[in-house]
Amino acid sequence: MDALGQILVVVYTQYNNEIRLISTRLQPSFPLGVAAI
Repeated sequence: MDALGQILVVVYTQYNNEIRLISTRLQPSFPLGVAAI
């Protein structure tokens, strides 16, 4: 389960980073709202 947990953490962090990049490019005034979704 540790290996699976690490994989989920990596995927989650990469997904969060991509959402932050997209939110800052499309809606710089609402980054938190897009990241919360």
